[in-house]
Amino acid sequence: MLDRSWYGRVLVERVEGFATEEQWRRAYREIVEFERTLADEGMIMIKFWLHLSVRRTAQAVQGAGAGSAEDVEADRGRLAQSRQAAPVQGGRGADAGPDRSQSSALVLVEAEDKRWARVKVVESVVAAIEAGMAARNLPVPPPPPA
Repeated sequence: MLDRSWYGRVLVERVEGFATEEQWRRAYREIVEFERTLADEGMIMIKFWLHLSVRRTAQAVQGAGAGSAEDVEADRGRLAQSRQAAPVQGGRGADAGPDRSQSSALVLVEAEDKRWARVKVVESVVAAIEAGMAARNLPVPPPPPA
């Protein structure tokens, strides 16, 4: 499992100005190469992009004690930059097209509601495992009776 830090250089460090263009472009290449290696070895890779509105993000940050209303307001200025840089397949940014990571599809999870987000993630994992089994000619168990 790789968390958001995997994309730190190409998203956070890029937007904050801590990485040069050469550094974050190299990081994209390294990510794609590593993920392709994992996929070539038979790994089932699923990427999730949990989308929160600015309002919900502010609530989460404040609820976790991770920042004040002023911190959230200051971060809003970087929101557009983050969306432009986001490594989302078929995404919003010029550098975020499907060519960024051929090894796996990205699942957009509407995460305003925690329960819904969790259900979607679990269902997506099950579907990916079943698809991986089918692709390897392994028997996929039938769904349980209703």
